[in-house]
Amino acid sequence: MPLLWLSLAFLAGILLAANTSLPTWVWMLLAALSLSLGIIRSLFARLPYRFAQSVSQFIHRLPPLPVPLFLVFLALFLGAVRYQVAQPDLVDPGFIASFNDLEVKYIIEGVLVEPPDQRDAYTNLRLSTEEIRPIDNLLFTPVGGLLLARVPANGDWRYGDRLRLEGWLETPSENEEFSYRDYLARQGIHSYMGKVKANLVQRDQGNLILGGIYALKARALATVYRIYPDPEAALLAGILLGVETGIPEDVQQAFLDTGTSHIIVISGFNITILAALFAMIFGRLLGRWRGAMAALDRALTSTQPLQTFLVTLDQVGGYKEDPLRKKSLLLAMILNDRPETFLPLRDDEQIAPIIDYHFMRSCLRIGLIDVLDGELETKLTNRQIVSPVEEWAVRYPAYLAHEGVVMLSGKSLGAVNSFLFTNARKRCPEMTEPQCRLCPLDSVCAHRKELFQPVLRTSFY
Repeated sequence: MPLLWLSLAFLAGILLAANTSLPTWVWMLLAALSLSLGIIRSLFARLPYRFAQSVSQFIHRLPPLPVPLFLVFLALFLGAVRYQVAQPDLVDPGFIASFNDLEVKYIIEGVLVEPPDQRDAYTNLRLSTEEIRPIDNLLFTPVGGLLLARVPANGDWRYGDRLRLEGWLETPSENEEFSYRDYLARQGIHSYMGKVKANLVQRDQGNLILGGIYALKARALATVYRIYPDPEAALLAGILLGVETGIPEDVQQAFLDTGTSHIIVISGFNITILAALFAMIFGRLLGRWRGAMAALDRALTSTQPLQTFLVTLDQVGGYKEDPLRKKSLLLAMILNDRPETFLPLRDDEQIAPIIDYHFMRSCLRIGLIDVLDGELETKLTNRQIVSPVEEWAVRYPAYLAHEGVVMLSGKSLGAVNSFLFTNARKRCPEMTEPQCRLCPLDSVCAHRKELFQPVLRTSFY
């Protein structure tokens, strides 16, 4: 408990120093006074008994505190000192920000300290600067500090690259609504270069451990996009890996509108800890993962891998409840599509239609399903909760419609499954306007965009 109070006092000191203009020596003097009071207090115990007793009685009249008061003030003022010491001297000739806004074109060398922040139209590079010179001067001057540079998109940059930049140094902008200067300053960046010409000098100049971590992160990001379609892949990358730049604007707006945008910024590391905790506590009770692993083990030793896998999952809670086996079939498809082919299928085995609410919504809007019940159509249009019977009245026809498309198109079940499963999510989204212009089915679609999937509380999906 004392550590909590001291930590809060230290943070309060940082906030106090950030909102006042006192110099560092004043905070150091106050910290020294606080320490002196603590020393004086300890000396009271060595004074004559009567005097020490009177002082003790006075102190005991004060409200009790979990930690000595002088330690609280000492932590407060040390927090303020820490904030002041961390602030750079912007006019120091050895600091990159001292060259800002001089109307001189510079050449700067530095090392990328983070992976490139790639956007659609440009890429942001964060460099630790090492040396600088005017473009008309051949002599470099040593400098330090972080720099944010904006370069053209699609450049081949990576963590640890030593780069040579050519451009003008600026102080980050600010206005009445938002201060980009303060935003970057909190990250230790006080200089900005836009419209930069960048050239690679040398690779692998960063920390070897961080380089390995960033390489692992890049592989994880590529794996996410290989397994899942957009926007699911972009959303998962934002949550697990902190790469939020790929999330479409309409998806981000949907999270903002529903008040759930905090989900995107939750640390994937924290999610991993929570997942491990829940797995440890509830693993014996739920056992779904064990059931899936047991199903895979049996399938790999069977002459009918897919059928054995599905029949085994029909005995596992969380899978067995769905008569159309949506989760079981999706898991089988993912395991089969992996580069390692965790679940190999025989030539005569095909994954049955994967019917979930995205697919039902797509079938309704395309016109593969006609709703003849006026009451059910009203519920679908108004996005009202339906009964299990009403949901089945849409879901099973969607299954039959899938089989009909396979028969009429002459395409394989797997090809139709993959196309419809992906297109329903990508071109006919749940919370935003359908992307009809980009949809390959636009010319034959009924465009019944007012219809929504059946709203039902179920574990099937």
